[in-house]
Amino acid sequence: MDTCAFVDRAGDGPRLKSLEFPTSATYDLTLACNLTCKFCYQGEVPRVGGPSLVTVKRILDEMKKGGTKKIIFVGGEPFLYPAWVETLCYADEIGLTSSFVSNGTLITEEIVQRISRFLGEGLISIHGDQETHDSLTGVKGSYQKAVAGLRILSANGFKTGVYLTLAEANHAKLFAAVRSLVEDHNVDFTWLALNRDLPLGKGGDHFKQGLNLRDYHEVFEQIERIVQVYDRPAFLEASLPFCLVDKKYHRYILTCRTGVSHTAIDPDGNMKLCPVANQHRLGNILEQGLLPLWRNAPLLKEYRSLAWLPEECRDCGLLGKCLGGCWMASKAGRTTSLSGEGGQENRAVASNGRTRE
Repeated sequence: MDTCAFVDRAGDGPRLKSLEFPTSATYDLTLACNLTCKFCYQGEVPRVGGPSLVTVKRILDEMKKGGTKKIIFVGGEPFLYPAWVETLCYADEIGLTSSFVSNGTLITEEIVQRISRFLGEGLISIHGDQETHDSLTGVKGSYQKAVAGLRILSANGFKTGVYLTLAEANHAKLFAAVRSLVEDHNVDFTWLALNRDLPLGKGGDHFKQGLNLRDYHEVFEQIERIVQVYDRPAFLEASLPFCLVDKKYHRYILTCRTGVSHTAIDPDGNMKLCPVANQHRLGNILEQGLLPLWRNAPLLKEYRSLAWLPEECRDCGLLGKCLGGCWMASKAGRTTSLSGEGGQENRAVASNGRTRE
């Protein structure tokens, strides 16, 4: 779907056009995790636990019934879930395509052999070079284990992504981190996905200031260099307002599909506005159904209305591509060092990319 088709300008003002059902979903299989990342949007999490396999199967059934085609299992750490293999097996049985985001530390040749029948791609979180990664995750040795996990997946034919959360400690060393993976550790991966420094969960303390616009342009310069030197797709997964970014870097920013074609579910079946929006639950799909929530949840309607955007964004010709930036960054009161003004990010409209239709 062309991202411009996401916005309908008929009627009183622009609004998001959503599909009749979410084609993909992020599912927090378990909140349990063996790392203590300083920026984790889940906050403080348990070391073990998760819903029963019976509950997981009911949630997957409801997602399948609601039209979802692809599930991205996240956490916590999905490889900590006791019935991880059985979950992937069941998802495959009912016709769902699976992927995952993992910290990579629990990936072994044995477990990959067991799950490779049910899926063929996954992302491993690596947040910089060894020193930076271990510092951010709070566990010494986690970098080497993540690299080893990534290597095992690649050796077994998986399409692999590297997932990096941008922070003050790593944003200036992005190219060096990728170079180290490829040249020093001889690790292959398919694509690089970058996440924004959102002040959610533990990130509320770690990302008090946040990266500024100059920092992000430095990131984009490195993304472009990574693409040119290593011939791998690289992109920012959480949107920035396009008007704040040099036009030549727009191609490296993904358009957010939350509420358009993608949804997010927590371990107990609660639908969230987006994967990181733990405080914005819309209802429970096991009690109310996935489709009724997708189509009628008040908060989703508010989000799709785009009424929360300032007039500058609502009138902008780039709205169909950036959707005004990240809704969660705005809700979290992310100050814009991005704009240099100290307001919410969608209040900061620069002139270099802004056009009117």
